[in-house]
Amino acid sequence: MPRSAKEKNEAAVQGTNDSSIISKCSVCTQGYFQDDFLKYMVARQTRRAPLINKGYYIRAKAIDSSLQHFLKALKGQTVQIVSLGAGFDAAYFRLQDASLLSDAHFVEVDFPDVVSRKASTICSTDSLSHLLVEPVFHHEDPIIKQHGGVFISSNNYHLLGVNLDDLESFHYFLMHCGCDPDKPTLFLSECVITYMDVKRSDALIEFCARTFQNAVFICYEQIIPNDAFGLVMMNHFRKLGSPLKAITKYPTLRDHQGRYLNKGWVETQVIDMNEFYFSLGEDERGRVEMLEPFDEFEEWHLKCNHYILVLASKGSCGQVFQTFMPNREKLDDSDKVSSTCCLQVQRGLETDSGRTISCFGHGGDYSLGTGILICGGFGDQDGCHQRLNRLQLLDVDTADVSPVQAEEGTVSPGPRMHHTITWIGNNGFFVFGGRTSPTKPCQQTLLLSLKRGLDITWTYMSKVISAGDVCPPSRWRHSATFIKHNKKEGVVIFGGKDLSSVFSDCYLWNCNDYSWQEFSAVGGIPEARHSHTANLWEDSLVVACGLGKDSRPLHSIHLLDLESWMWKEFEAFPAIRPRYSHSANVHQGHLLLVGGVYLHGSVLPTVTRINLITGAWKEFRLVPDDPEIPLMLHNHISFIHKDTLLILGGGGNCFSFGTHLNASPVSICLDWSKSLVKEKDAAKP
Repeated sequence: MPRSAKEKNEAAVQGTNDSSIISKCSVCTQGYFQDDFLKYMVARQTRRAPLINKGYYIRAKAIDSSLQHFLKALKGQTVQIVSLGAGFDAAYFRLQDASLLSDAHFVEVDFPDVVSRKASTICSTDSLSHLLVEPVFHHEDPIIKQHGGVFISSNNYHLLGVNLDDLESFHYFLMHCGCDPDKPTLFLSECVITYMDVKRSDALIEFCARTFQNAVFICYEQIIPNDAFGLVMMNHFRKLGSPLKAITKYPTLRDHQGRYLNKGWVETQVIDMNEFYFSLGEDERGRVEMLEPFDEFEEWHLKCNHYILVLASKGSCGQVFQTFMPNREKLDDSDKVSSTCCLQVQRGLETDSGRTISCFGHGGDYSLGTGILICGGFGDQDGCHQRLNRLQLLDVDTADVSPVQAEEGTVSPGPRMHHTITWIGNNGFFVFGGRTSPTKPCQQTLLLSLKRGLDITWTYMSKVISAGDVCPPSRWRHSATFIKHNKKEGVVIFGGKDLSSVFSDCYLWNCNDYSWQEFSAVGGIPEARHSHTANLWEDSLVVACGLGKDSRPLHSIHLLDLESWMWKEFEAFPAIRPRYSHSANVHQGHLLLVGGVYLHGSVLPTVTRINLITGAWKEFRLVPDDPEIPLMLHNHISFIHKDTLLILGGGGNCFSFGTHLNASPVSICLDWSKSLVKEKDAAKP
């Protein structure tokens, strides 16, 4: 008999449990989090990618920290923990083994099908069953298997097969297991109630507050559905058949705070995972960051930006979480920008060749009379997502993209990412830095010479630049800027990172004799950073924003005087939003910061226009031509051509939700009087 839509949805939701428990096991195997019991809950273990490991680590750490804080705050009192949609989680066994549940009554609830499988595993695994006190197993009872009920009962642990939509049955079995409405009770929802119909999840939240007088409700789930990362995330769960339902009605931190206050809870804290991660302290963050090579900062921060921990409480539990995060940051989770104006985006320009520039982490520069040369990055090649070993040339007038082939015997830049390619005049380009993997920096520095054939095809020759006595250490995510000032002509390299260090040094490569020179610049030397931008403005180099040593975005802007080689800080007023992985251009005496990643709130595509004389600035929201197609403005490059801002590439691996590549090129008219539209007249992103 065909399953109903409701049954298909429930099956898909159950599938999210199977996937997440494998990821949690990987986290434990790689040393991020200690749980010796999760391995019994999976048929086979699989090592996940570092980004997924780190993402599930912060989830496990947030939940475990909350549970332990609750137990320690109420030590000596008899408490109750009710895990909603517990799946194959092993929290009870981990905490029981650590002797933290001596005064606790632990109840797990999930669909009968899930609970039946879990009960069988517990029953057949000595390492699990011996942690139960006087257990009674009911999971073989055919009536219980079909209709639900108590699958395992013991002195302090009960496993219930109940659909949370059925509050009457849920209430009955809680009371049947000995739950006391007056005792301190913690309800836990770890990526569970967001899959329920919103009216039903609201009713569940209200039921818990109404029925239990002294209680805490902890919820971990997703927020922010309408920025680029959020759109990819929403589409992922929709394709799985388990769409996120609460996120549309409750898209922000403040919305979740209001939700719980309106449903009977008295005290509420809402924390995104970026804030939680930075609350852990340097020692724990340092330990985690040493476990695996990692260079997916944008994806990590965006993932943490889109997941929250809600801590709602009432009665005698009202003050339990006041000391959970005593030094909280002040968050602004609004989507407001400093202006009601927007810039209209034209995306995916048609080309004669049909080629596009769909990649991220690539390098590129604009050559007058030639076009924009794009090198490397990560994107689609031959139907596979991979690091790219190719050069392409974009004609800025026709938007046509042509391959650039290596002449016989020449050295290729190779499949590198987060490198720079800098035009140095004529048809010459300077390729520096980058990496293949985070443990393999690119060592070769190349000088490319482009040549156009009679058949309108392009080729290139390359020359390997020797290191000499003075040479920057290998790095990536740096900036490289061509300068021609007095007797100095070459490329200025500033900042960047390798696997273990973030740099603040400054080097000049001389175009005439191919030598390197390190400058011990004076003045207010910028703090070490990577994923920043550097642009030439008059006689100064303008270095903007970036990611600092502690992996926090920076808002500072510095000017390097090319005459005196003295740094000074440029003051924008008020301070701009910290960001990194943006691009930047100078246009009509203004610095244009395009896109970037920041830690809190919706990460919407914007252009920040900063007056380089006065420091005054204004931020403009970019309105895509199709708001349903994500425009992900990080790991991209951008250039200005005839008062048009061209954005090439961009995107990233969106946690476990798939890789997004912008369809490009994207263009924005910078004739401000013609291109600005009021937000109310623009399509909402």
